[in-house]
Amino acid sequence: MKPEDKALIRRARRNHARRVARGEVLPEPEFQRVVAKLVHAGVLVSNRPSPRPPPGPLPLSSYLKAGEREPRILEVLPAVVLKKPRLVAIDDMPDELAVALAALREHAENPPDFRGVPGAQYRRWVEKIGKKGAAPTRMKTLRLTVADSRTLENLRQHYVGQTDTEIIRAGLRELERHLSDE
Repeated sequence: MKPEDKALIRRARRNHARRVARGEVLPEPEFQRVVAKLVHAGVLVSNRPSPRPPPGPLPLSSYLKAGEREPRILEVLPAVVLKKPRLVAIDDMPDELAVALAALREHAENPPDFRGVPGAQYRRWVEKIGKKGAAPTRMKTLRLTVADSRTLENLRQHYVGQTDTEIIRAGLRELERHLSDE
């Protein structure tokens, strides 16, 4: 290797180290850990072999910093936080991510942009990550009377293999269909 090439490489490494020290870019291993975590989870596909991801979640700040370098990470991040929360350790959630997540949970038609990524672009990942084709669900607590509980138990015995949630959903769809017939 020519001496001028070696000098150029040394300058580039020093410049990168200064940018890492100032927090402008992630050190290469940290970026690789984020990509490896997303590739291993089946969220992203990489044309390079990625190292084995570290166990446990990575900090949200690492994902956000890596997203500055690779925009696909920002595109999938809201859906990852919503559908695969075990991948991300949320140390301090930015307001714009909280707003994007709220819009996704509410099934908003036009979610707001997230760090330059249009809402429609990151919304399409919700059904592709985690349980394929499944939109996020909301937790509802129901207070049932004893008679209602017995009815649900009788339906569960009749519809073997279905959960209480599936039986209630089927009943709601039937009621809705009945209302539209009137």
